[in-house]
Amino acid sequence: MRSVYKVKWRMVRSGSVPVRFVCVTDLNLGRSVTNNIEGVIDDLIRASWLDYGDRMIYSDAHGIWDEVVLGEDCRFLGFRSLNMRTCDEAITLGLLSSRYPEGI
Repeated sequence: MRSVYKVKWRMVRSGSVPVRFVCVTDLNLGRSVTNNIEGVIDDLIRASWLDYGDRMIYSDAHGIWDEVVLGEDCRFLGFRSLNMRTCDEAITLGLLSSRYPEGI
């Protein structure tokens, strides 16, 4: 069973550096984005929604936004809890955090 979700991009600046966030909202149909994260990443790459250097955040089945930590090659490394209620709040907190959290 596949995950069903919607995707949007948000381009923001971190100082003078542009950062693209791929924002994924789980529509609660099929497998959850959380439980199928590697399949979702593969789908996004194939559809050209996700590229090297992008950052990815997602809203889970409860509407909470967290970050999917990706390697430079878009490989899944882990999850980072942001625990935000909106995409904008998650992006703001994500920009304040190191790209690669300690322990991942």
